[in-house]
Amino acid sequence: MTRRIALAVGDTPGHFYPALAVADAYRHHVGTVECTLFGPRDGLASALAARHGWPYEGISAAPIARAAGWGLAAAAVQTGRGIAEAHRALRHRRIQLAIGFGSFATGAVLLGARLLGRPTVIHEGNAVPGLANRWLAHVVDHACVSPWLDRASLAAPHLTVTGWPVRPSLDALVSTPLTPPSPGAAHLLVLSGSRDGASFARWLPSLVGDLSRLGVRVDVRHQMADGDAIRLEQAYRDAGTVATVTPFIEDAAAAYAWADLVVARAGAGTVAELALAGRPALLVPLPSAAHDHQADNAASMVAAGAAISIRERDWHEARVADQVATLLRPANWRAAADAARRTALPGAAGAVVAVCERLLGDAR
Repeated sequence: MTRRIALAVGDTPGHFYPALAVADAYRHHVGTVECTLFGPRDGLASALAARHGWPYEGISAAPIARAAGWGLAAAAVQTGRGIAEAHRALRHRRIQLAIGFGSFATGAVLLGARLLGRPTVIHEGNAVPGLANRWLAHVVDHACVSPWLDRASLAAPHLTVTGWPVRPSLDALVSTPLTPPSPGAAHLLVLSGSRDGASFARWLPSLVGDLSRLGVRVDVRHQMADGDAIRLEQAYRDAGTVATVTPFIEDAAAAYAWADLVVARAGAGTVAELALAGRPALLVPLPSAAHDHQADNAASMVAAGAAISIRERDWHEARVADQVATLLRPANWRAAADAARRTALPGAAGAVVAVCERLLGDAR
């Protein structure tokens, strides 16, 4: 029997890639499956779906939570239109179950599925859920969540801790050995996106220079989605190191395996990948993240003993350099790496599929 699954995503990689991992896991674990991604029209999600060869349904969507006045009325009309569009598309594709991966765009799809009487699931990977998932928790059948979740903040009838779905190559990192860096040397992986490239480009070369003065020589791979890569490479050279700057790292698993320390924001996907890789991190929560949820994600890793976290407003290069140099000492590094690895939940995509299959079995 062919499974027909809808995966509702927002217009960011953080919403799209866990859905893609679940789609791939469904194909691996169940066999004959038709997965369709649903999300905003003509955005990043539709382009990523086309790149990876998955069918995509664009629907109308608007962020009601951030609207006011006439904007709120327009957003409500747009959302109502999206529910009707999703309802028609779900019925036409004979969808049996819908999974939402956060953002305002998923609400219309899951509500459309509820109108059809189909089982519904949300995935929430953050310590504190976003507004869309907090609302949807009241109407869905099940929630798949992270181990960090503040359960009082999500009123879903049933919860299963699955972790964050990732590609198989990232899942496989959980079985790789943890080897401390050589004293006085380290590989630094910097992960910055389109919304934080300027800050990281400004701070990291200076941090590398301070580490060199503390006796730690650092090799750098810096992912910067936009910005002046040539100028950033020169800044690293001025700080005494040669850095590779790239807009996108295709093989994330290899990059984590290379790294001794990761500097990144604290999105749920990044935190999950650091745990699987067993890599200590310097986490700088994105100040504009909704409800400051990245600070809660980072605090969870700090509490586990796996990371250093610092707010942008508190960044002080010399102090951060001292903390990083201390973390890179072999015994400290090993303790942080072990702590990160203990929080890992491999096989999350398959665990989400198992939840969905149980729901489908109950629905017969």
